[in-house]
Amino acid sequence: MSTSALAEAIIGTVTLRRKAANVRAPEAEPRRVVRRDGSIVFKIRWLTDGRSGTYRQETLEGVSLREARALLRLHRADAKEHRKKRLGRGTLGELLDLYLRHYLSDPTRISASWRTTAETMLRLHILPALGSLPLGKLRALTVDEYQKARRDEGAAGGTINAEVSIISGGLAWAVRKGVIGASPLPKGSVDRQKPRKAGNPFSPEEWQKLVHAFEDEAAWTRYARIVRQLAPVTPKPDRAPPSPEALEAHRARLASAVPVFQALLVTGCRVSELLYLRWQDVDREAGIVTFRQGKAKTTDEPRSKKLPLVGPLRDLILSRPAGVAEAFVFQKPSGGRWDIRRLRVVFYRAQKLARLSPRRRLHDIRHSASTWTARAGATPSQQQGLLGHASARTTLDVYTHLQPNDLGAVLEMLGRLALVEPLPVQKAPDATGR
Repeated sequence: MSTSALAEAIIGTVTLRRKAANVRAPEAEPRRVVRRDGSIVFKIRWLTDGRSGTYRQETLEGVSLREARALLRLHRADAKEHRKKRLGRGTLGELLDLYLRHYLSDPTRISASWRTTAETMLRLHILPALGSLPLGKLRALTVDEYQKARRDEGAAGGTINAEVSIISGGLAWAVRKGVIGASPLPKGSVDRQKPRKAGNPFSPEEWQKLVHAFEDEAAWTRYARIVRQLAPVTPKPDRAPPSPEALEAHRARLASAVPVFQALLVTGCRVSELLYLRWQDVDREAGIVTFRQGKAKTTDEPRSKKLPLVGPLRDLILSRPAGVAEAFVFQKPSGGRWDIRRLRVVFYRAQKLARLSPRRRLHDIRHSASTWTARAGATPSQQQGLLGHASARTTLDVYTHLQPNDLGAVLEMLGRLALVEPLPVQKAPDATGR
């Protein structure tokens, strides 16, 4: 954000607060007042917090205009110094760096996946835009401008809300630890963005195209013509094309992500739950797989869901190279856990090869699992157990997407219950009225 934009944001915030309070702006000069008895006094007004807060007024008797001006400057300097002490003298970037190192790095409080997400948001978006901003100049309107800029870049509402929560969470942590006296963003001063629209599940036909996308020779030939870099990233046309052998190796690396997509559908897991599955969570004797879900919102206790090791899930897991207890089940061909961002790019590449539109999110596989099980006749409790939701309402309201055609079997069942035998179909009269 440019200096002029920040200045406009700050001025706009002060103006809005003054209008909301319905008070006059503090005078730049002492105001001369002549009383009824003929004596002259000076009235001075200033903001107790430098740029915001409440107004203070003082009536000065027996002083000259020069002395009144000096006293007003002194009051304003004290208020400005008070604000600096209250908010701290550092920048927002310095404060968020402390927040990252001392709070977000604590594995007993924060999951590894959220720490990775927070680090990415800080590095790519928050710090470049707001990191150099002094804490004393941080305003709610400044954050509103940041949100608007992120919306213009195409960021989803949920992503923007997560970035703002990092900022507000860092400020709240700093207040609790005594780093600053008060947060410059009072609770409720920043509006939340509307979340992304409901999920878009795959149809069975679209899913088959997705999982076989890297086997389509025609689609791969089209893709190979533009490849300039052998990684699941955006191809760059300024690089020389790789050899056919390197292209096939690249193709095999991309295709190695397909079992992960299939496991996401079979288990209904969130991406992080599946990628952090370890061999110690797979009990072959009992036939149970335990997926860690982080901490519950109410009890702060670790949550998990257990699924039976049967059918396609058993085949997907036992086909993986077995490792030590702490090793991840779903690893890259080169070893190590899949990076969520890398996996997402491979997922988008598969959709482009399969020519699927509109483009789905990786999380839409979870929506597909819920929708398909509902169409297959699963009860709400079974759906809730598969997805691991604390409430079945979330499963039904957010993750289940039924179409009118899905209700045909329900109507037929009701018809069989309501009617002993189906009523004859009434024919429409012909042209003669018969």
